[in-house]
Amino acid sequence: MSASGRHALLVFRGLVYSLNRDPHACRMARVPRSLRVTPRSLRAFTREVLMGVRAYLMVSGCLFGVVALAQLVRAIRHVPVALGSHSVPVALSWVAAIVTGSLSAWALRLASHGRA
Repeated sequence: MSASGRHALLVFRGLVYSLNRDPHACRMARVPRSLRVTPRSLRAFTREVLMGVRAYLMVSGCLFGVVALAQLVRAIRHVPVALGSHSVPVALSWVAAIVTGSLSAWALRLASHGRA
Protein backbone atom coordinates (compact mmCIF):
# COMPACT_ATOMS: atom_id res chain seq x y z
CA MET A 1 0.00 0.00 0.00
CA SER A 2 1.08 3.54 -0.61
CA ALA A 3 1.99 5.84 2.23
CA SER A 4 0.40 8.91 0.65
CA GLY A 5 -3.17 7.56 0.79
CA ARG A 6 -4.02 9.08 -2.62
CA HIS A 7 -3.60 5.76 -4.38
CA ALA A 8 -3.67 2.15 -3.27
CA LEU A 9 -1.46 -0.51 -4.82
CA LEU A 10 -1.54 -4.25 -4.41
CA VAL A 11 1.48 -6.43 -5.10
CA PHE A 12 0.62 -10.01 -6.02
CA ARG A 13 3.12 -12.49 -7.44
CA GLY A 14 5.54 -9.72 -8.25
CA LEU A 15 3.04 -7.64 -10.27
CA VAL A 16 1.58 -4.34 -9.11
CA TYR A 17 -2.17 -3.71 -9.38
CA SER A 18 -3.80 -0.31 -8.86
CA LEU A 19 -6.78 -0.87 -6.54
CA ASN A 20 -8.51 2.41 -7.35
CA ARG A 21 -7.99 1.99 -11.12
CA ASP A 22 -5.89 5.12 -11.28
CA PRO A 23 -3.66 4.69 -14.36
CA HIS A 24 -1.07 7.08 -12.88
CA ALA A 25 -0.86 5.38 -9.48
CA CYS A 26 1.96 3.07 -10.55
CA ARG A 27 3.89 6.00 -12.02
CA MET A 28 3.42 8.08 -8.86
CA ALA A 29 4.69 5.19 -6.73
CA ARG A 30 7.68 4.78 -9.11
CA VAL A 31 6.82 1.18 -9.99
CA PRO A 32 8.93 -0.14 -12.88
CA ARG A 33 6.97 -0.38 -16.15
CA SER A 34 7.66 -4.13 -16.42
CA LEU A 35 5.75 -4.75 -13.18
CA ARG A 36 2.70 -2.61 -13.99
CA VAL A 37 -0.61 -4.27 -14.73
CA THR A 38 -2.95 -2.08 -16.76
CA PRO A 39 -6.72 -2.58 -16.90
CA ARG A 40 -6.33 -3.70 -20.53
CA SER A 41 -3.72 -6.36 -19.70
CA LEU A 42 -5.81 -7.51 -16.74
CA ARG A 43 -8.89 -7.90 -18.98
CA ALA A 44 -6.85 -9.86 -21.53
CA PHE A 45 -5.49 -12.13 -18.80
CA THR A 46 -8.99 -12.66 -17.37
CA ARG A 47 -10.33 -13.49 -20.85
CA GLU A 48 -7.59 -16.09 -21.37
CA VAL A 49 -8.29 -17.68 -17.98
CA LEU A 50 -12.03 -17.82 -18.69
CA MET A 51 -11.42 -19.44 -22.06
CA GLY A 52 -9.36 -22.12 -20.31
CA VAL A 53 -12.09 -22.65 -17.72
CA ARG A 54 -14.76 -22.94 -20.44
CA ALA A 55 -12.67 -25.51 -22.29
CA TYR A 56 -12.21 -27.48 -19.05
CA LEU A 57 -15.96 -27.38 -18.39
CA MET A 58 -16.76 -28.57 -21.92
CA VAL A 59 -14.32 -31.48 -21.68
CA SER A 60 -15.41 -32.53 -18.19
CA GLY A 61 -19.09 -32.17 -19.15
CA CYS A 62 -18.59 -34.43 -22.18
CA LEU A 63 -16.66 -37.00 -20.17
CA PHE A 64 -19.31 -37.08 -17.44
CA GLY A 65 -21.92 -37.46 -20.19
CA VAL A 66 -20.12 -40.49 -21.64
CA VAL A 67 -19.89 -42.08 -18.18
CA ALA A 68 -23.59 -41.34 -17.55
CA LEU A 69 -24.52 -42.91 -20.89
CA ALA A 70 -22.43 -46.03 -20.12
CA GLN A 71 -24.07 -46.38 -16.70
CA LEU A 72 -27.50 -45.93 -18.25
CA VAL A 73 -26.83 -48.61 -20.86
CA ARG A 74 -25.56 -50.96 -18.16
CA ALA A 75 -28.67 -50.33 -16.04
CA ILE A 76 -31.12 -50.82 -18.93
CA ARG A 77 -29.47 -53.98 -20.29
CA HIS A 78 -28.75 -55.44 -16.81
CA VAL A 79 -25.11 -56.11 -17.65
CA PRO A 80 -23.51 -57.99 -14.75
CA VAL A 81 -20.44 -56.36 -13.20
CA ALA A 82 -18.25 -58.01 -10.60
CA LEU A 83 -15.42 -56.51 -8.58
CA GLY A 84 -13.38 -59.41 -7.35
CA SER A 85 -15.83 -61.82 -5.79
CA HIS A 86 -18.51 -59.15 -5.22
CA SER A 87 -21.36 -58.44 -7.63
CA VAL A 88 -22.27 -54.76 -8.21
CA PRO A 89 -26.05 -54.22 -8.08
CA VAL A 90 -27.80 -52.65 -11.07
CA ALA A 91 -29.41 -50.04 -8.80
CA LEU A 92 -25.96 -48.57 -8.26
CA SER A 93 -25.74 -47.91 -12.00
CA TRP A 94 -29.01 -45.95 -11.88
CA VAL A 95 -27.61 -43.78 -9.09
CA ALA A 96 -24.30 -43.35 -10.94
CA ALA A 97 -26.15 -42.42 -14.16
CA ILE A 98 -28.17 -39.75 -12.33
CA VAL A 99 -25.14 -38.29 -10.52
CA THR A 100 -22.83 -38.23 -13.55
CA GLY A 101 -25.63 -36.97 -15.81
CA SER A 102 -26.28 -34.13 -13.38
CA LEU A 103 -22.58 -33.25 -13.26
CA SER A 104 -22.47 -33.31 -17.05
CA ALA A 105 -25.49 -31.03 -17.40
CA TRP A 106 -24.11 -28.64 -14.78
CA ALA A 107 -20.69 -28.38 -16.46
CA LEU A 108 -22.12 -27.94 -19.95
CA ARG A 109 -24.61 -25.33 -18.74
CA LEU A 110 -21.85 -23.33 -17.06
CA ALA A 111 -19.67 -23.57 -20.16
CA SER A 112 -22.44 -22.44 -22.50
CA HIS A 113 -23.59 -19.52 -20.36
CA GLY A 114 -20.06 -18.28 -19.79
CA ARG A 115 -20.43 -17.98 -16.03
CA ALA A 116 -17.20 -19.82 -15.36
